[in-house]
Amino acid sequence: MTTVGMVSDTLYILKEPLKNIFCIVIPVYNEINTLPIVLKEIENLSSSFDQIEIRALFVDDGSTDGSRDWIKNVHSNNVSCQGVFHEVNQGIGAALNTGFKHAEGDWIAIISADNQFSVDAFEKALPYLHNTDIISYYRMNKTDYSFFRHFVSKTNYYFNRFLFGLKIKDINWVKIYKKWILDEITIESTSPFIESERLIKAIKKGASIAELESPYSDRAHGKGSGTKLSNVFNAIKDLTKLFWKLKFSSKK
Repeated sequence: MTTVGMVSDTLYILKEPLKNIFCIVIPVYNEINTLPIVLKEIENLSSSFDQIEIRALFVDDGSTDGSRDWIKNVHSNNVSCQGVFHEVNQGIGAALNTGFKHAEGDWIAIISADNQFSVDAFEKALPYLHNTDIISYYRMNKTDYSFFRHFVSKTNYYFNRFLFGLKIKDINWVKIYKKWILDEITIESTSPFIESERLIKAIKKGASIAELESPYSDRAHGKGSGTKLSNVFNAIKDLTKLFWKLKFSSKK
């Protein structure tokens, strides 16, 4: 197996066995104000994960606010923190695909870089790690959501439920995957629908899922981009494509 590191702007490959590694993938786009907070929480988590190594993989999606240089500096001083970079902004779907492509370990988690998820909530997952394929966190209160974002979120939930039978409470929130999910499932989406596609295909392969509640904090800095109209339209396109593909393939 391999792990991806960074020297300057290039990626290099280190050959090494990976055992009991929990890799946290963090897509980043102009989050310089919250990155140090997120990293500190990840470092504090290590004391709770006995005999499990914590690693962080930052995926910079073309940031222009200094996030890229911050990640480079952290990597140069901490081998457990790695960086992968997009030269230009490609959107959350592409950042997720890049992160999952380069992540190595037994468990791969995904969190945002905006510090709205409390990293210590991963401690709740410890009893489930070895016997559950996917751990999906959900938020009870989304106090900073606008009416439009609530509408998009609810519409996404019901489309996934009625078209694909996906009953996950919070599809686009924090998750932990066993590595086989990433290795064996091919993802075609490039929009925020990527997580729905992965869950739908994983369930079809018999993956077990546990859902855990997590705290949720209002965004203190920056602005979320998940409900940009371009993201919404691209997600609808990917949803429609997968629906018809599964519908016709099931008739063969």
